Amino acid sequence: MIYNNILEQTSIMTFTDVFPVHECVTISSEILKYKNKCDSSADNNMNLNSNTGCWMGMPHKNNGFSKNTESLLVTKLMECASTYRSNLPMPSNINSLDINFLDTENLHIHAWCNVNNPGSENFIHCHQGNLFSGVAYFQAEDTGALEFIPNNYIQKLTHPAWPFHGTSIYHPNDGEVLIFPSYLLHRVHKNNSDKQRITMAFDISLAEK
Repeated sequence: MIYNNILEQTSIMTFTDVFPVHECVTISSEILKYKNKCDSSADNNMNLNSNTGCWMGMPHKNNGFSKNTESLLVTKLMECASTYRSNLPMPSNINSLDINFLDTENLHIHAWCNVNNPGSENFIHCHQGNLFSGVAYFQAEDTGALEFIPNNYIQKLTHPAWPFHGTSIYHPNDGEVLIFPSYLLHRVHKNNSDKQRITMAFDISLAEK
């Protein structure tokens, strides 16, 4: 009998056509409008930690979105997050910590918007300490692939012939949402197009009771 080793399974889920074309255009326009007039210290501080040519900001925290857009984003992103979580494998043979101190019924979302100029890229990183993370793509086609880089690959812990040894490339389409484990290292390839890459990234966590 062959048993699946859940310790080496990584759940990455793509949600297609979450945002139709007209919603992508509206959201992108509102993000760029906010970016162009943004001079708040909060967003400027975020930009200090961003990669060259990449802007980060939180229009939803500073009345940068219309009420309809904000409601749309919250509803759709939380729907995707709930679906992802409900489809995660729930193994019974994992020796894990007690999580009774957490509110496991309610997901908490922390989000920010990204505008990557032509020629920019996002270097390798992860979103440690969160349950899982994701990206919503509003203007992203042909602006650089997202590459996932497992620890066993980057640290050369596994043999090159091992089935789980290697990276995974994802080419985003406008209107999609991608969700993955927060611990998974990833980077965004160089934007070789002549347009800006506009996305909303988010982390999902659980609050303490």
